[in-house]
Amino acid sequence: MVERFQTARLRGRRRAESDFDDLMALRRDPEVAAWLGGVPPADQLRQRLAGRLSHWQRHGFGLWVLHSQADDAFAGYIGLHHAIIEGAGEVELLLGLCPESL
Repeated sequence: MVERFQTARLRGRRRAESDFDDLMALRRDPEVAAWLGGVPPADQLRQRLAGRLSHWQRHGFGLWVLHSQADDAFAGYIGLHHAIIEGAGEVELLLGLCPESL
């Protein structure tokens, strides 16, 4: 199970409960919200975060948060998520990036 990774520009680590504020700020960004279905209520985002955290235990993979190598700024998230789509088990790629990190 990959816990951490890095590229020339970014560092990734498994999500944690402490990432809530950064994730909420990302989802409130109008450019991001337009692509990700709007801004979820805070309680719904907390439930999703809890589900994403337990996803690692159930499936052995999940989502990472991304931070800039240069200044440690939150840059977004990326990862794989098991989902049931039209009755079939599928693995989705999930991605949400802060516009300023592009």
